[in-house]
Amino acid sequence: MNVFKIKVMGLSSLILMFSAATIQASDAAYRLNEIKIIGDSLSDLAKVPGSATIITTEQIKASQPFTANELLKNVPGVTVRDEEGMGRRPNISFRGMSTDRSRKVLILEDGVPVSLAPYGENAAYYSPDIDRISQVEVRKGSSSILYGPQTLAGVINYMTPSIPLERDASVKTIVGGNGFNSLNYRYGNSFGNSGVFVSLLRKSGEGAREDMPFQIYDLTSKLSTSLTDRSGLMFKWHYFNEESNVSYLGLTQSEYEANPNQNPAKNDVLYVERLGLSVLHDYQASADTLIQTSVYGHLIKRDWWRQDFSRDDTTGAVTFKDSNGGRNRFYKVLGIEPRVEKGNWTFGTKLHFEEERNQRINGNSATARTAAKGIASTSGLQDDEIRSTVASSGFAQYQRPLSNQIQVSAGLRAEAYQQRRQVMINKSIYETAVVNEVTEDQTQPFTESTDWQHVLIPGAGLTFQVSDQIQLFSGLHRGFAPPRFSDAIDSSGDDQKLDAEESWNYELGARAQIKGVTVTGTGFYTDYQNQVISATDSANTKVNAGKSRAQGLELDLQPNPI
Repeated sequence: MNVFKIKVMGLSSLILMFSAATIQASDAAYRLNEIKIIGDSLSDLAKVPGSATIITTEQIKASQPFTANELLKNVPGVTVRDEEGMGRRPNISFRGMSTDRSRKVLILEDGVPVSLAPYGENAAYYSPDIDRISQVEVRKGSSSILYGPQTLAGVINYMTPSIPLERDASVKTIVGGNGFNSLNYRYGNSFGNSGVFVSLLRKSGEGAREDMPFQIYDLTSKLSTSLTDRSGLMFKWHYFNEESNVSYLGLTQSEYEANPNQNPAKNDVLYVERLGLSVLHDYQASADTLIQTSVYGHLIKRDWWRQDFSRDDTTGAVTFKDSNGGRNRFYKVLGIEPRVEKGNWTFGTKLHFEEERNQRINGNSATARTAAKGIASTSGLQDDEIRSTVASSGFAQYQRPLSNQIQVSAGLRAEAYQQRRQVMINKSIYETAVVNEVTEDQTQPFTESTDWQHVLIPGAGLTFQVSDQIQLFSGLHRGFAPPRFSDAIDSSGDDQKLDAEESWNYELGARAQIKGVTVTGTGFYTDYQNQVISATDSANTKVNAGKSRAQGLELDLQPNPI
């Protein structure tokens, strides 16, 4: 972990020097803000032809949520399943979709994707901590055109505090049970046409159960400057480090009755380290034309060392072994997305690359953090793969008032992507070959790519302003989610020929402002198609065979945005 930290410090120094040079060169005045998927006001909310929720800074301050899960549970249609009690790995679902690792939800921070690999492994092993978030935006089916790639369910955008116009500094500390303590320091200020914001968060504790200690460090910094009176530039740098004793292993009935707070897998440890960088450039070309370009990237190291065990088929009792396995992942993500807002049009494109290094390492003790040495079938590096996706997308949306009361929107998003799986070593293939007499060619390392996949995602919506306080809306949108790396190409190197999962999302609802409160009622019907499921003859073989439908009514009461 130390090598990664040294690299981070060197890179941050480079960014600070470059930003300082930019700040000194600027004599203009242009105010640049982060990317938002809804906005701040009632007028912004009224433009959304579908169900949408803004959780404001005031609401967050008033509720003082312990985790983001607590906030999201108040959003209708959103289900959150807690896992380890601290909100570190949220399992979020919209309208009946699977909650598993929030894979069907697009999670953004300041408009930039933060999941491990948005196309190939959209899992929330890392998620923004609510202590450093100032606002949360949630859009469901109506988000499909402008944001991707995961649009089956919807989008969550976590907003960090904007750079203040004047000096603003604060320190917040919390002390609780089970050794919990949290310290959050914030500082922001503007200097002429430039500004800076820094947030430092540290949390630690003994966890929700016995033998589950954790600690995290989270550092966010922003630097912005005016380039001219029509353009601005913002740099954002984020570093996160977590060490947690967490496990997938639960309790048997007898273990729970003996002590419901115990953690038998006390040697299981998860390490997560993330470095995120983004640059945002705004250019106000004319009164009705804004050109906005974001460049983003992150590195995520996710190592999970779990002690080996055997389980009694009759009693379910677990016997631990003096060995373990590291399920270790390293992710690289890089993308650029320019978009133009001109009059009634919003259009843009995105180029995106992501790569996962996936390794299984066997350790020779319960607390090992390096590869074992010994018998070939149980030692060292068992699996080693590089999985990657190259993708591009383009989108256009037209939004126009037909009258003082009616506004229509229609758009189209196009996604194109190719996935690649390079197996460097896979000892399980060799072991299978010995048992099943698989041919020698099938046991060799391989590189395989899927065919290029192309998907069109249409959508349309309408809003009708009944009065100053009441609005009706309706929408029809296509949902889309590409298959995971490991599903697209199986462990033997076969292209599974999987199509992306898709859905048709229908919404009909009304919004009303009543005495400072926005009341929203929405009826929805979602028809999911060609979902990726396991084939009947093999859990490792995936097919497009699943279909499901979800329908329901939602009621939301929220204080009006500013």
